[in-house]
Amino acid sequence: MLVQHAWIEQVRCLARADERLVAALTYGSFTKGEGDGFSDIEFWLFVRDDALAELDRVGWVGAVASPLAVLENLPHALTLAIFEGYRRGEFHFAPASRMGEVRSWAENGPFPSPEAMLLLDRTGELYGHLQYLHDHPPQHGGPREVQGVLDSFINWSVQGAQVLRRGEYARALGTLGVLHVHLLQLARLVEGTTLHWPTPSKGVEADLSGGAYRRFSACTASVEPRELERAYTQAWEWGKELAGTLLGWMGRRWPSTFDVPFEALASTLEVTTTVARPGDGN
Repeated sequence: MLVQHAWIEQVRCLARADERLVAALTYGSFTKGEGDGFSDIEFWLFVRDDALAELDRVGWVGAVASPLAVLENLPHALTLAIFEGYRRGEFHFAPASRMGEVRSWAENGPFPSPEAMLLLDRTGELYGHLQYLHDHPPQHGGPREVQGVLDSFINWSVQGAQVLRRGEYARALGTLGVLHVHLLQLARLVEGTTLHWPTPSKGVEADLSGGAYRRFSACTASVEPRELERAYTQAWEWGKELAGTLLGWMGRRWPSTFDVPFEALASTLEVTTTVARPGDGN
């Protein structure tokens, strides 16, 4: 048994013994049968509203498995434990009155059965929310979603071209990473493998075909300018191919405005219009 399983069970025991907690759940790789020795453990702990402010989060997390460190000053009210072997544990403490917000997670699914996630449920409310998540898996590939991914792919490609031409190579590298998110979403839509949609790079080595993975590899780079140019060019061409396939399935075509090579996205701009000064109009 992996040590993370023991830690999850310890959280279950602590939650059941703490009367301030109304409900608790675990999520992530271990609830989906994907956890391994490098996986995080992740939890949402719903505390009585009148008890949350006084709850010692560091002390509570410290009782799980004597962490090496507990980090509190993180976004989204996250309390992060670094356990033995530098394994991460994410703990979200929230008021019980916000438990219904769990249903808003449905678009990040699919989620396993409630039994795989539930650690504590004193009122029965959390089980209903988890059943809702399980019963409402997202359906990817609809026209609106496809258009959103295409728009994002174009947006970040143009942004990348501009900062690359400006000579901001570190920024261009960061932008390329954002572009990869939408490029991999296009690839997943074409290949019909959307299980890891919220984090499309997760498991991509196994999820995508060998050919698609090789195409993606060609879209990666270091901060060296020529590598960035090559990676962006490859990403732009592959993205257009993927988009053309998706649009073809919907009876549409890639927009002619963007049917250009990558270098055209940052061509020299000549001023051809005169901007009227305030008060110069009719």
